[in-house]
Parts: sequence; C-alpha cells; structure tokens
Amino acid sequence: MSQRYLLMPKTKRKALNFEILISTMKQNSLAFLSKMFSQNNFSKYNILIINQTDEETLLYSPMKNIRVVNSFEKGLSNSRNLALKNAMGSICLLADDDVIYRKDFENIILNAFEKTQEADIITFQMEDETGKLFKDYPEIDWHNKKSLITANSVVIAFKRNIILNKNIVFNPNFGLGAKFPTADEYIFLRDALKTNLKIYFQRSVILSHKYWSSGRVMGSDEIIHARSAVLYKFSGALAYLKLIKYLYIVLLTKEITYNQLWSKFLVGVRGIRDYKLLVKLGMEK
Repeated sequence: MSQRYLLMPKTKRKALNFEILISTMKQNSLAFLSKMFSQNNFSKYNILIINQTDEETLLYSPMKNIRVVNSFEKGLSNSRNLALKNAMGSICLLADDDVIYRKDFENIILNAFEKTQEADIITFQMEDETGKLFKDYPEIDWHNKKSLITANSVVIAFKRNIILNKNIVFNPNFGLGAKFPTADEYIFLRDALKTNLKIYFQRSVILSHKYWSSGRVMGSDEIIHARSAVLYKFSGALAYLKLIKYLYIVLLTKEITYNQLWSKFLVGVRGIRDYKLLVKLGMEK
C-alpha cells in the first residue's frame, strides 16, 4: 500500500507550456487552492497535485486544468519525484500548499526563461507574510554551490525535459518526512550543478510564505542531526569542523546555550554516523 498511487482524472498526456507541481497531504477538496491563488484565478493554470494520503481521504478534480495523484507513500522528496514523473509542462514550478502567489507570477517565470534561454533551472525570490524578503539573497546572476543554500524549493522552476534527461531527482533520504528532514532542494540543485546544468537566479518575488517553518529552527536536534548528514555528504571528514562552525552560528542566534554545545555536537555526530550507515547499506553514495 505504501507505494501505490491513483491518478485522477484520466487524461491524455499533452505538451503544456507551464505547469505548477503542488505537494500536499490529506486533501479531499480543491478549496486550499483558493488561498494559494487569492491574487490570481487558479482555473487559468495547469496544475498537478500530489496528495499524500490514505484510501479514506482521496482528492478528485472536476477541472480539466487540474490533475491529481493520490499517493499512499510518505515523504516530501517522494512527492516531488512523483510530480516529476507525471508532469507535462515544458516549464515546471515546484509548490507547496502554504504559499500565496503574487499576481502575474507566471509571466515573471516565463519571461525569465525567455530572457535567459541558456538557463536550465531558475530560482526566484519569496517574501514573508509582512512583505519582507524571506532571506538575504546573494547579488549574483548564476548560482554556485554556496549560493544554492538560499534557494527554497517553492521558488525553483525548471525545464522538465532536461531534468528528466539528466535523471535529476530528489533524494528520498532528505526532506520532510524522511530520515533527514531538510536540505532536499539543496541536494537536488547540487546534483543539477554536478551534471553541468545552468542555474540562474532571477531577483524577482513570485510568492509569499509564512516566515516561521521547521527549517528555521536551526538549534533543534532534528535539524542539527539532518544538517550534519548533509555536511558529511558533501564534505566528508571536514563535516566535523563544519559542524562546530554551524553550532557556533546557532549559538550566536541564541537558539542554543553554551551549556548545550556538547550535547548538540553529539547530536550532529549521530547524524554523521547515521549517514555513514546509509552509505554502508548502499542507500547513499
């Protein structure tokens, strides 16, 4: 049951210029779209919804522009990968059910791809609920390994065929609902860079999102455990030094105290150990 899914309605696959790939859970109506598109009309957009749920809570779409996959598996990365598999758009935008799109966001995205045709992926900016930029975004045009950390998944748009041809997918060991519940978009973009895809940064706001989220809690055991795994994935033995640096930054934000440093360091070490075990089991490279 955990790997089955149901696609509704049955539609012929056809080329779409732009498609929004929404990951959500336990939905039984399309009502949640009203808030997401409060400044727009969702009947005008091609939308694919991945609804992670159970057989008692299924989502149906009576609208031709909205397709639904009811999935009986867990994990945000699995949801994203199912969306990649079933998407039809030439240009696709990743989405969650708690964003609110700005008016004319589609034109901003498509114009960016038209202006920068060599880009395979383009990331955009987002605001919090007060209208303030969500992050301190870099003054760059093209992403590098360091700048990718500023990109949230819901502002990532990409050329679908190139992503499929390069076999770029989300790592199921990372992201909400996974063993390491963070950094799924960062690993996705790092993998894209590794295959020489070009990732452009367009300094335009396309949506708003509440400021506070699980990823903002830098000092929680869950996040330290997960971030330490990411550090080891990309830095090897240097991860231990980078873990110390990370904890120092978290200390400065007052999310942890001096008395917690050692226990938090041990949490990070466990994260590295758990990642090493996945490598040993062949579940990670």
